[in-house]
Formats: sequence, C-alpha cells, structure tokens
Amino acid sequence: MSHDIERLFRPELATMQPYLPIHPFEVVSQRLGRAPQDIVKLDANENPYGPSPRAVEAMAGYPWLHIYPDPQSTELRAALAEYTGVPAERILAGHGADELIDLLGRLVLSPGDAVIDCPPTFGMYAFCAAVNGACLINVPRRADFSIDVDAIERIVAPEPASGYDDFSWLDAVTVDCGEGSRSGHARPKLLFLCSPNNPDGGLLAAADLERLLRLPLLVVVDEAYIEFSRPGASFIDWVADHPNLVVLRTFSKWAGLGGLRVGYGVFQPAIIEHLWKIKQPYNVNVAGNRAAITSLAVESLPQEYVLALADQSGLAWLRAGGYRVEVLDASVGDARYLMVDLTGALADRERPGQEIYNDGVRAVRRLTGGQTLQLDKGAWLLDQPLHWVEREPLRLPDSVTPIAQVQQVIDQVNLPRLMAYTNELSGEVPVTIMGQPFTIVTRYSPGSPPPQASIMASTYMVERLARLGLAVSTHTWNASRPPNVIAEKPGLDPSAGIIIICAHLDSTSGSPSTLAPGADDNASGSVAVLMAAELLSHYNFDATLRFALFTGEEQGLYGSAAYAAMVQSQDIRGVLNMDMIAWDFSGGPDMDVHARSSVPGNIDLGNLYADVVSAYELPLTPVVYGNGTGASDHASFWTYNIPAILAIENYNADVGAPRDFNAYYHTINDRAQYFNQNYFLAMTQASLATFVHMGGLRTTCYWADVNCSGQVDTMDLARAAAAWQTQSGQWNYSLVYDLDSSGAVDVVDIQSFAAQWGWDGS
Repeated sequence: MSHDIERLFRPELATMQPYLPIHPFEVVSQRLGRAPQDIVKLDANENPYGPSPRAVEAMAGYPWLHIYPDPQSTELRAALAEYTGVPAERILAGHGADELIDLLGRLVLSPGDAVIDCPPTFGMYAFCAAVNGACLINVPRRADFSIDVDAIERIVAPEPASGYDDFSWLDAVTVDCGEGSRSGHARPKLLFLCSPNNPDGGLLAAADLERLLRLPLLVVVDEAYIEFSRPGASFIDWVADHPNLVVLRTFSKWAGLGGLRVGYGVFQPAIIEHLWKIKQPYNVNVAGNRAAITSLAVESLPQEYVLALADQSGLAWLRAGGYRVEVLDASVGDARYLMVDLTGALADRERPGQEIYNDGVRAVRRLTGGQTLQLDKGAWLLDQPLHWVEREPLRLPDSVTPIAQVQQVIDQVNLPRLMAYTNELSGEVPVTIMGQPFTIVTRYSPGSPPPQASIMASTYMVERLARLGLAVSTHTWNASRPPNVIAEKPGLDPSAGIIIICAHLDSTSGSPSTLAPGADDNASGSVAVLMAAELLSHYNFDATLRFALFTGEEQGLYGSAAYAAMVQSQDIRGVLNMDMIAWDFSGGPDMDVHARSSVPGNIDLGNLYADVVSAYELPLTPVVYGNGTGASDHASFWTYNIPAILAIENYNADVGAPRDFNAYYHTINDRAQYFNQNYFLAMTQASLATFVHMGGLRTTCYWADVNCSGQVDTMDLARAAAAWQTQSGQWNYSLVYDLDSSGAVDVVDIQSFAAQWGWDGS
C-alpha cells in the first residue's frame, strides 16, 4: 500500500523556494582548503571581532547548562529595560530577531493576506510571507535607497472604487502569491522596514515613518544595525505612542553573538499579550542568555566621567553648568582614593579601603589616612589633579606606509644585546659601573637610604646613554630616592615639538630591598629604551627625542609625576611608555595598547602603534583600549593633556586571546629565563618603529651622513674621527656604526665608515 504523502502538505509550502543561508566557517574552510583564521567572511554581516571576552567567560563559567532556561527571560528583559529605557513588560526576547519576525507573521497573517517588502533588504521578510501563505508585495526602494512612501500609500489606501484589483498603475510593484501568480485580493497587513537598511545602511526618515504609521498596517522596524548608527536614529521610543509599531533588535551584530541567536522586540501591550501565547516556552538558551546579559553590562557602562573634589559652591557650579553630579564621599578629610581596574589580570586581588563607586570596569575605594597600600598594575592612586593645557597636536601620518629607514631600524634591533642588557639590569650577571664590577640585585626605590643597587641602576643608565653622544641628565624628584634619567637628541625642526619614549626603571618583589630582579617588570621596557637610544641617536628627526627612565613607579608613579609636572609647559607632543613587554606564555602573540580617549589625539596615537605593526608585518596582535589603565608612567602625562600610550603584554583578555600576564609578577622569580625572547624582540621593534613615525624621521639623511647634508662628505668623516679620538679610541657606541658587531665602535669600524666617503645613498 502506498501513500501520496505530499497530498498532506500545505500546497503553498510544497512549492515555495527555500531561504538560502550562508555557509559557516567550517564549510567554507573545507571547501577552500584554508584554515578558518585565514578567511574573512563578508557574506552575512557577522561581527569579525566576536563577542566580548567577558561574555565568553560568563558562558564558560555558567554551571546550570543542564537546566531549562527561564521561559520569560526575566533577567535578560530587566537588563534590556535598563539598556533601552523601555519597561520590561513591553519587551519580548527571542531566538534571534528571526523568531520574532516569524511570530509576528503567525499572529497576523492568514492565507491571502499580504506582506509589503521594500527590496533590496533583508531576505527573511519575504520568507515570512511565504511560510505563512501570504502574498508578497514588493515595493522597490528609490535610487537613493529611500522608501517609496507614495507607492505604499496607494497600495494600502488606493483611490475609491479601484479596490485592490488593479496594480497596473504602478509597474515597479510586483505581487507574488506563490508560483509567481498574481492576486487581486491580497490584503496588506504587515510592512517590514530595516533601519539601518541591509545592505545599503540607509536610515529610515522620521517623516516617512510618520506617514506609514497612519496606514492600517502593522509596521515592523528592524533595527539590527542600530548600534552602528548615529545617536537619535532609533524609533524604539515611538512604540509607546503608536499601537501599530514594532521595533526589533538583535545581539548578532554589535555584540557578536550571531551563533547564539538572541534578539528582542518592543511591542504595545495588545500585541505582546498574544505573542507570549504562541512563542516556544524555552526559546532563548541559557548560553545566549548569559552572553547577552554580560554584553549589555559592558555596553551600558557609564559615559566618560570626571572624579572631582568640590565644596558646596563647587557642586553648585557643576550643576549650573549642566553636569550630572553624584556625591561619592561627603566627608573627604584626609582620605586618599584608589582606582581599581576590574577587568584586567589582577581584578580578583583584595584591595584596601571602602568601595564608593563601581561601574563594572573601574571601582573607586576610599583609603583612610596612614592606611598601608601595595600598588600594582591593577590599582593606582588618584592623587594627581588634572590640568588642561592647550597643546599643538603630534604630527601623525594619515596612514602608515613602510619606510626603508624604519625597516632598517627594525632589522637592527639586536636580540642578543637586548638579553645581555636585561641580564645585567636584573642581576643575573655583574656589570661594570663607574669602572667597578657590580651586581644589580634590586632596583627598588624606597628605603632610608635606598638600596645601593637601585642607585647604581640609575648610574648604569647614565653611563650607557652618555656614551651615545646624547645630552644626559638626572632628575631628582626626592633627595632620598634614585633619580630619573633623561637623555635627549635635539630635533631639526623646532616647530615639531618633543616626543618621549620611556619606561620605569625601578622594581619590586616580596623582598624588595634585597632581591627584586624585575626582569619583565620592568628591565624589559628599560632595555628597550636603551636600545632605542642606541639606534636612533644617529638618525635625524624633525622632533626632539627624549629617552626617559623613571623611578618610584611601583610606589605611585612618583618619578614620572614629578617629571611631567616639571615639563608641563614644554611642547611635549606624545609619549610612548613600555612596561612589561617580554612575557608571552601562550604564544598569542597578543598585546595591549592603553590610551585615554579624553586626551585629544591619544586614540590616534594608539592606532598609530597598531598601524605600524600591520604595515611592517610584525608578529603581534595589538588591541587598543580607549579607557586604558592608569597604573604606569604614561598616566602622569595624561594629567597635563599630553597624548601618551602604554605598550604592555596581554594584561586584558581580548577577543580570541585570554589574559596572558606574567605569572611571576612582583616576585623574586621575575627573571629573564622566563622571557619569550621572540615576543620581546617584536615588542621592542614595534615600539621603536612607532616612535620613529612619531618623530618625523628625516629620510634624506643616511646613516653616515652625520650632519644631514644629503651626502657623506669630509665634514662627516672629520666629525667621526674627532669623536673617536676624544673618546680615547672608543667612539660613541651605536649598533649602526658597530659594523663588525664587536660590541664596540673601534678603529676597524671607523676605517669602514671612512671607506663610505662620497656615498650619497644612491
């Protein structure tokens, strides 16, 4: 006995065309024979950066995957209510916005009804009509992709006596009721509008929507991409005043949760009441629920704010100026305040004091007078008032095009020399200081007096910078502490200002006065500054270059704070700070660039670092943070409105790369033997190359063209020979001039140098 099973099917479904979805990574990967990470997918408007790392952590740590989800998505709807400003009772969560489109079709459409679509647009609207046996009325968009409101009005409310049985007056409009047939009795009920529209990104005009809402239609505005549009573009607030308006949104795009299928809609009570009856009971899975809630927590962080001390008159002045004011501590007294990072590698550490503010990313804790305090990369004191100083902008290129001389600098970064300096500075081997052997066992700044080794570490840097022919000075910020060390190379263009490359020289550990190697924190950054001085001292730049080593960082940025205060009136254009640049245990090789968006030009400087890495194809994956940490010396320059960035190993968890922070941080085991040496090399190369682009390298000056005249002539040779003689046969050291790589510039190098006489770079 045989059965014609297809006789049982709905005829309109048996003949409908299926929706054609895109292919996932694994299918494309197999088809092309390429690894998924080597493929950039552009066919589905998926977020290429993926979800927030905090959302991934929330899913991974959720213990109740075996329990059915909340059918009402109560917690998610409450978070959406806070995010949108719409009462939770008017919000329905769905298995993606697609489920809500389907629910609206099932609620409204009967066979013979019609859906109005405005192609080109999202294909699910047409799919909804077909699944529900409805006709599809296509009203194409105008040439500028705007909605043809006149055409829609004529379809829905035609002239009297014309009814719905004559569409010949509008040739562009097509009516599809399955198998290509035309129907003269299709009753339009649903109108779908995508804003911003897929694929052109155009926004729905408010005046057009006002006209369409006067029609006897349920108007659905799909705002899947609204988070990428200008402020005020959403119509979500209109729903309360228009009984025939629905607004849909999704987490697939801005939150990168396309694979989890989470969306939501805002509805009038008369509509949502019936949608609750027909939706699947467990439509939003628990993983999607947790990821969406966490994504909202990240997205809903407060706008930029200022922490201020103010008396009653100050509060009145702020309020009169239109500022929203929240009093965190009504009784300041002798209190100090600690800013705590809640997202980085040290977020779980116990902190002293009373918490008076917490926004999920940063917290402020009140410290009483005399309370002991141990600072680290996850916490910093709020003890430096902000000073607004008008500054000339740093001269940055619109885009980074590789320059041969910059590539030369990158190639000259010498890993064996980096490691040799690190071993000397972290006490692995003795070093000659002031003509005597000495082992730098610690670089800890405090003490009465401070450890001799920390004083010798500053002297070590002075001696090595001085032999480069730079102007070297020490900056004493506290008579009982080791000084900062500053070296300078004057620029050729006084109007180009000053740029600084820096690192903190001091170290700490559990036994800081006797043993604090601080190889990664921060011999690595200090050595990179020394390498920058060695290489760049013999190039020529528009800007004046400064090479700075700061002390007192571990106790509260004291050395850099004092220096920034001293030079605040100088024309400082930008600062590049390197702190902990040699640890990469997971082999990411991910790294963080911390900037401050409220400082003019600072994000541009952070992006320059990332662009340099890309342009010179360095093996790093930088992530730029606009609300960067204040726990290193770059932050002292933010105080005076100076653009400053921090280059650091992977302190924050980034997309596709979990935190990878030094496991021996602030211990006696922070030693060079644990370095990822190739990572250290790449971080140094990237930092130096960025600094070169900051400074305006004179590309017409060749390595032997000492006076930047455009050719190597007798004047250059005379200066080279004179310098060699005055140094008693030891000329100013540079890897550029150490032609035989002997570790010193000697007569052999001078002879080779002289042999280049007459060379003009051709």
